[in-house]
Amino acid sequence: PQHITNGDFRVDFSGWTVKGDVERDVIKGLGKKGEGRWGSRGIGDTFASLARYPGTTNVLSQTVRNLIPGRKYRLQMIVFDVDDMKNGHGNPRRLPVEATLSSSVQVVKADSWVFVNGMPKKGYRSCNPKKGCAPVNVHQTVFIPQTSEVVLEISDAKSYPGCRHGVNFVSVLPYYDGN
Repeated sequence: PQHITNGDFRVDFSGWTVKGDVERDVIKGLGKKGEGRWGSRGIGDTFASLARYPGTTNVLSQTVRNLIPGRKYRLQMIVFDVDDMKNGHGNPRRLPVEATLSSSVQVVKADSWVFVNGMPKKGYRSCNPKKGCAPVNVHQTVFIPQTSEVVLEISDAKSYPGCRHGVNFVSVLPYYDGN
């Protein structure tokens, strides 16, 4: 539906405003092994790498467009520790990268969550570090916009210096909850 542009950072940062030490990186097989994208063939291997240094915060932002006010939407993104992923380490934990939406949205907290891959949850496959992948965090934020455009910011402000986090699979889609 073209709400988000370039959510996998496939070629560059087109569509995004970048602040801080953010680079585009590639890990071959990330989409398939690390994120479980079926038949990925390279899709999902590219990502934004946010390197946190003392006194800095990294921010990726984009205007989410073509929204219908009052309709529910789902923002999703995948976050991972870049060094763990490159080295195939298994250290499942909640990573301190957050996505926020401008104040013109109502977040539906009951339908929003962060799933830490590697910790058991029905319906999700767990990553096996012996097969060359590391755990990821899958973020879902369900929201209801009041306007047709809202600002999305992805930030590592709560992270500690020395961390390097990867972000990809940023998407916004209509959300259907059965009602």
